[in-house]
Amino acid sequence: MKTHFDLERHPLQEKDEPLSNARKAHFEERREHVPRYLFRAWSNESCGGQLISHNNTDEVIPPAFVIEQGHELYDLKESSIRNMVEAHYKAIPSYEDGNQHRLGEFSSWASSLHLVLCYAVWLRKGGDSNVHVAVMDRRITEWKDHLLVWQVPDLLLDGLNLEYLAHGCIYGTHYKAVSLELLEAKGLFNFFPEIDRQHRMFGHPIRQDMFRQPTLPITKWDLDTTRALSVLFENLAAPVAAALLSLRPRPWARALATAGERIHAEERGQPADTDLDAILSIIDTSVIPDKWIGDNFLAERWLNEPNMVDTQDFPDVEQWIDLLYAMAVRDSGRGARSRRRRLRAIDG
Repeated sequence: MKTHFDLERHPLQEKDEPLSNARKAHFEERREHVPRYLFRAWSNESCGGQLISHNNTDEVIPPAFVIEQGHELYDLKESSIRNMVEAHYKAIPSYEDGNQHRLGEFSSWASSLHLVLCYAVWLRKGGDSNVHVAVMDRRITEWKDHLLVWQVPDLLLDGLNLEYLAHGCIYGTHYKAVSLELLEAKGLFNFFPEIDRQHRMFGHPIRQDMFRQPTLPITKWDLDTTRALSVLFENLAAPVAAALLSLRPRPWARALATAGERIHAEERGQPADTDLDAILSIIDTSVIPDKWIGDNFLAERWLNEPNMVDTQDFPDVEQWIDLLYAMAVRDSGRGARSRRRRLRAIDG
């Protein structure tokens, strides 16, 4: 089923010339549809293995950048970018581009923590070792000020919306990976027992089934377990906590999934203030993103504009974005009230 996103997309073409200014502007605009926070599961066997690429708790470095042969993406011909994207999408670590042999420069991410957790368990069941779950803030500054990240259908005509591609290196405080073993020890499988019973790579069947069920209120046990899990992700705990609480339908869900369709009941789901205060209470103020108190975070288009992100078939992501927005608004208001109280005290 086509959506308005399909009409707005103009994927890469087989043009043997650099992107025109108009094409660059188009792809830059498409990046504004990417959530700030993305998730990934990796193992020692990911991206051709640790001898070819780096996937660890400190960094994600694609193969070409390991040997310092990465490119400024916009310096390449459009056909070369397309060849690189297509090779990565087909899980080919090296490929031929004209008469040149190239290594990949992308890593794969997802906006759905539900999908990533299912994939992590699938990797471990398949025999992969050292499986980790990672989160990143894509507004990274450690590598040439920011990453270039797109949802795959913005780059490839036949790409699926479950995947995002990040061009460049990811490291520093904007990235955190935690082992599946540690998440399990902290209660993940009790919090999300469905993942241990599913056998599909990305968990589509159980996600569809879960979001056909009635909404569930947030309990104290949910909050306690969410805190125990999210705190492992340190300064990225806030988006992880919101994603964990969105793994199943909650009272602010816009609508439940039906057979293959999404019904958008309203522009944005609205969690109750009591839920928001309870959720914010489990997140240390030291790990709430810097820009939540103020307007910068709320001004980001992927968050601020309803239906800016393609969440088709991912009601968990839709619910997560709505929760993040409501958390940011609530926290910003609390910050403003606190500042007013301090000013009144100073004024006497």
